Amino acid sequence: MVDSFKIIPAMGLSTWIVFIPAHNATMIMGDIILTETDLKPVQQEVIKQGLTISAIHNHFVRNHPNVMYMHIGGNGSTESMAQKAKAVLDKVTESRGHNPSAGSVADVPYSIDTKKLDDIIGYKGEMSKGVYKYTIGRPDVSLKEHGVTISTFLGFNTWAAFQGSPDHAAVAGVVRLVNAHHAAELILPEHRAARARAELAAGDQNGCLVRALVPVTPSTV
Repeated sequence: MVDSFKIIPAMGLSTWIVFIPAHNATMIMGDIILTETDLKPVQQEVIKQGLTISAIHNHFVRNHPNVMYMHIGGNGSTESMAQKAKAVLDKVTESRGHNPSAGSVADVPYSIDTKKLDDIIGYKGEMSKGVYKYTIGRPDVSLKEHGVTISTFLGFNTWAAFQGSPDHAAVAGVVRLVNAHHAAELILPEHRAARARAELAAGDQNGCLVRALVPVTPSTV
């Protein structure tokens, strides 16, 4: 739950791993959802399997339980990558004491005018379980990882998911930005953005993400 909103998989609460052909091998990329209890044993398992961790971060604030997202990756034969990915997922199940993907998920209440949202945002979304989600690719950027093109399907996209009613709504999403200088401009007051730009100037900050769940005012939707 976040501020009385129930967060379901359609709002970004889902683990995923993709397998991609890469130079006579297979590359995997994924996002593993973890609680604070899961974090240490799963992180240790990822390292044990020889996979990489490129980020551990939050999507939400004031959420209970506290949920984090771990980005993993690796290269090798398809069989070895599948075995390593399964070992990580099995460690999540072991940590939770049950398979977190088992069972069904009920719809959340939704009464927002989707056509009005489409007109405002300029894209058409998709409805799932009471969540209306936009997924917007970045064809303007040619992103490669180990020489492999990273497409919208592989997670290189901006998305925004809405739920609730005209009077009480929320949106969760990922804004895909080219670099962290743009992120500073987007989320920080000017005096803090200027400091952030200075701090980021020396580093390579390409592929920056901004994530949040925020309430939406009735006048917006």
